Amino acid sequence: MLRNLLEVATPVGIIVVDGYDPVQDWLRAEELLAVLGTAPSGGVLWCGTEPAFAEDDRDIFEQLVSDGIIIRDDRTFAQIASELRAGTEDASTPNWDDPDLVTLPNSKQLVTSPRLRLTTQASALILDDSITGFLPPLQSELAQSAFESFHGIPSNVRARLEGVRRGFAIDRDFEKQLQSRLKQALRQHHRESGALILHGQSGTGKSIALARAALQVRLENAAAVLFATERLPNAADVSAFLAQIDQLEATTLIVVDVHLAPTRFDELLEALRSRGHRVVILGVSYRIEDQVTRGSDRYIEAPRRLEQGEQEKLVALAARYNLSNNLLTNEPYALARFYWQLPGSRRLLAQGLGKEARASQSLIANQGANTKVTRTVTALGLALMQAGYRGDISVIEDVDPQDLDGASSAAKVIDYIMAAARLYKSVPVNLVLRAILKDRVSEGTAFGIDLIHGVFKDQDLFRWHYGDESGEELLVGARLQLEAELICNARLGGPVEEASRLIELISQSYRAGFEGNEETKFVTDIVYALGPDGPFGERYKDSYEDIARALTALREKNGVLSARLMLQEATLRRHYIRTHDLEAADKELVLDEASRAVDHALTLIGQSGTQRLHASRKTRENLWVERAATYGYLATDAAQRNASAEEVWSSYCAAREAGQMASGRVDTYFPLDIALWMPLGVLRNGTQLGELERREIEADIQATLDTIDPSALAPDQEERFQKQRFNLGGVLDDQPLSDEAFRELERLGSTAGYYLRARDLAPSKPESGEIAEKFHVTAAEKARNYLWTHFEKVRSDPRCLRLYLNCEWTVATGRWLFRGTRQPLPTSEETLRRLHLVVTDLLALGEAQMQPRYRYLECVLRWFTGSEAEAIADWRRLASDTEYVERGRVLNRHTVYSEQGEPRIFSGIVERQIGIGRWSVLVPSLRRHVDLVEGRSKGGNIATGQIINGFSISFNYLGPIVDFGAEGA
Repeated sequence: MLRNLLEVATPVGIIVVDGYDPVQDWLRAEELLAVLGTAPSGGVLWCGTEPAFAEDDRDIFEQLVSDGIIIRDDRTFAQIASELRAGTEDASTPNWDDPDLVTLPNSKQLVTSPRLRLTTQASALILDDSITGFLPPLQSELAQSAFESFHGIPSNVRARLEGVRRGFAIDRDFEKQLQSRLKQALRQHHRESGALILHGQSGTGKSIALARAALQVRLENAAAVLFATERLPNAADVSAFLAQIDQLEATTLIVVDVHLAPTRFDELLEALRSRGHRVVILGVSYRIEDQVTRGSDRYIEAPRRLEQGEQEKLVALAARYNLSNNLLTNEPYALARFYWQLPGSRRLLAQGLGKEARASQSLIANQGANTKVTRTVTALGLALMQAGYRGDISVIEDVDPQDLDGASSAAKVIDYIMAAARLYKSVPVNLVLRAILKDRVSEGTAFGIDLIHGVFKDQDLFRWHYGDESGEELLVGARLQLEAELICNARLGGPVEEASRLIELISQSYRAGFEGNEETKFVTDIVYALGPDGPFGERYKDSYEDIARALTALREKNGVLSARLMLQEATLRRHYIRTHDLEAADKELVLDEASRAVDHALTLIGQSGTQRLHASRKTRENLWVERAATYGYLATDAAQRNASAEEVWSSYCAAREAGQMASGRVDTYFPLDIALWMPLGVLRNGTQLGELERREIEADIQATLDTIDPSALAPDQEERFQKQRFNLGGVLDDQPLSDEAFRELERLGSTAGYYLRARDLAPSKPESGEIAEKFHVTAAEKARNYLWTHFEKVRSDPRCLRLYLNCEWTVATGRWLFRGTRQPLPTSEETLRRLHLVVTDLLALGEAQMQPRYRYLECVLRWFTGSEAEAIADWRRLASDTEYVERGRVLNRHTVYSEQGEPRIFSGIVERQIGIGRWSVLVPSLRRHVDLVEGRSKGGNIATGQIINGFSISFNYLGPIVDFGAEGA
């Protein structure tokens, strides 16, 4: 132990000697002093009374004290520690590197409870203060080993962060831009329209850059940080942690090192913002094309080629850890080459990978032939085996060293793994073995670790990791995606063969189904990656239909029921039609298969008890949108193939209803986009339709255009909307509706004529801005009066009712409905009652088909003009339905104004606490209750009976709230 004393203490530690008696102790003084003599200056604290050394030892001791190596103190170490604790203001202050502690800006701290850590770290690791704690120095041999392990073995987040801190990786130039942009986002998180995306090819240092960025944020205590590496975090898992950070008025950074499309990160951000969380998301993606990233600073690219300064850093790093001096640092994949040299110099990339794959195939074949699948047998089975029956099965029976076509089981092992790794995915090992043993073992057979070891031992071509914290599911993938891509190009030759190998894996995934199952995750992820939103776009488009039918077979033959997989069945079929010129009969068959898959999923989701199919809210929303899109394709297809006018009109009506159902359940642009391109396609190609049908469709288009607020759309959605509107300009009839056509529409029971005439009178809403001009108000008044005159005839037409609401609101407030925040409410009680009547009629036509904002408006109006209790009950349902869905649900949308055009100021009494950090306040002047959120009040602590003065009342999707932020409050 004495020999290792200095190594354990490290150069920055202190050796404390207390209670040592040279006369009585078994440790000889000369041995102890010899070791202490090599300690650094100030490295030894000697406590207690003066030691009684012999003469020679005394001289050495005094010399060490004189040299400053030993520091003397007559007090015992216990006395020193007690005095230090007594002199500290807060004796309970946590250690600076406490693993339960998260330090935030302004010295605020969160102490995480075991329950909080358990729920949060089911999805993402909490980077607490221990992440930036002391790092013991490593001797040269240990440092070399740690360096090679850092680059060669897939490590957890903590190991990666430690490697970054030890300087095991170079910092690339793009990281400065990343960290600068990240600081900006953390300072103004509410202004970020989406997640920050680091994108680039494999082997460019993205994972290192994410780790370094997260580490820098924690070193500066700029924000709390969650780090996810296996999958996109579940919003419900991390919400409790975010809520506690919110209460400390700090921001949380969520780093997700999982290659996904940017929209997936944006959806998570919107879900978390729907609960009012202060959050920034930093995700990683495969390289995104320039036309997508141009003009947006939220995308940061990791270039594949190193700059001169980066090349010099890489050469210096290689020299420090005794790597080859022949680094080709100016090549595009210099970093990837550098990684491959770490276990020892590898062969040239193009030739070496092919030889390595061939050698692995041969070794797997030989090892697989000698590895048996053992099974428990009955007495009858044992008798059969003794009679010559073969009771165990070789994993690989078709050993063929000349397998040029790659048809053997050993070849398929490599193909399965590399085809998946080309798409950045690892495969459950059990699934690989099941696929090659599919004709020789029964369904449900599980393979033990001994079998897996027997087949794959001594293989360096693959990399292994567990799919979950419990280590129950072993996954296998390639060392690098680039290697997988090159091997696939050489062995499979193209996307069709790659997809066929993956379809074989999908067809054997009969253990999939339950959410959270690793096999379910693999199938859903690999199918998504093969689809048009995957890393390679439409590269696999020729296999879309085969993939979809494999999923259908998995569901129908193996009973694998998964809402996400059924959604992908329909999506792939629809995209197959979009990317291929099919015969009419074939197109109709594929669309029918797609619609049946979606309808079956929604039917199962709607059932109760054990028959119910559970699905996340996002999956349910996507199913409704996919259903609308599929019905939209059926309608446009009927018009394109020149079907009868009756069939085209019937298909259009079914598609319109599907779109309305989706719009009522999904408060995003996607169902509205379908409600534009679907009637556009029918109008453009449905020449067999008469004038009245075309006018009805035009009314639907105008109503949809009125519903969309371009200023609230994301940039890519706004671009798509403008393209749709431009295309619509070529087919819409700008001529006023003739009296004859109006009378004929009315005779047929259609109210489209009323809508079109009112729409001609109504103002055209500008693309931005909250305040209407005077001529807008005048036009709105004319349209409102026209609709109110004919109200009994149009009260069953949602288009007319929505138009009336917009116009009445503009007349009463001079503002555009649903635009901006803290928008003034009408002050006239008559106007409020009339608006409530209209919005109630609108929801009565089908609440499920209306956007959530109309439900919100009904709650506000009912709170003023009807029952407060009923309004609050409806608000609770609305809050639940829009949680993790509508990112603006916590924004203060409307505010109570006075007739003078200023926010009204109220006083109230705190009656009771209704939740953590939420109180109910009675407003006597209104005889209504509003919610008070702690942290948003002007005073300090809140207590029952307390008088709250000088606040306004605003509304959001959660209900009425005390608002000190309104102008004048």
